Amino acid sequence: MKLARAPFPQGFRRVAVAQLDRAASAAKALASGDDEEPLHDFRVSLRRLATALKAYRKELGGAVPRKTVRRLKKIFSSTNPARDAQVELAWLSEFQKEADAREQPTLGEIARKLRDRRREGRRRLLKKGLRRFRKLDEKLRKRLARLDRSEATSSRFQDVARPVLRRAARKTQRRLEALRGRADAESLHRARIAVKRLRYLLEPFAPESREAKAAVSRLRELQTFLGDIHDRDLMAREMREPSLARPMLKLRSERRSLFEKARAAAPGLTWRGQL
Repeated sequence: MKLARAPFPQGFRRVAVAQLDRAASAAKALASGDDEEPLHDFRVSLRRLATALKAYRKELGGAVPRKTVRRLKKIFSSTNPARDAQVELAWLSEFQKEADAREQPTLGEIARKLRDRRREGRRRLLKKGLRRFRKLDEKLRKRLARLDRSEATSSRFQDVARPVLRRAARKTQRRLEALRGRADAESLHRARIAVKRLRYLLEPFAPESREAKAAVSRLRELQTFLGDIHDRDLMAREMREPSLARPMLKLRSERRSLFEKARAAAPGLTWRGQL
């Protein structure tokens, strides 16, 4: 049965369990020693799952308590130090190739601190974050298995999803409109999160809807630009030394270019289609 036409409990369970499976697979890879790709997959799966649980909270009828979303967000936050240091190191390693002799010592010290931060972030994630996820994973699967017998609405998934998607689209549009006259980090962060959440809510329907598929593609592009700006803002926090004026100029130039690309990609992204 197509997801859009499935009863909401069955359709939602398919979406949620798929993300739990992906997160569990990534957690296993992280525990075995893999790093970059599993960390990304783990974060994205947690974010998709938390977004769905929060967006459909009323429709779930109390089948999944709010504390579950809070715990998911806490686990997600535990991945931030390792991920941020990982992204900053990638940018820094590229710039070091063209850095001059005056910049190299300071850049080398920043790289050392970032490696330490990434190592400590990974240690904490493996020690606490993954253990918390395993406990939550087991409990959430049991709750989802009982979804048919809960107070969740039995309407078709597409009928339940329409107002949820419209609310998310309106919020995204407001966040994007706020960027037209400003590019401060906080406004960009809010817009990036709104774009990401709308994309995640639309993605399950993309295989069955051309409009949803097209919107997801454009949202992904915009999310990439906004995410790259966020990463430049993170890197700029490390570049406070007077000797690093040149890399700061490079970061600002890249940020301006990415912002213009994001603004060009933003118009008309509000989803108004039918499932």
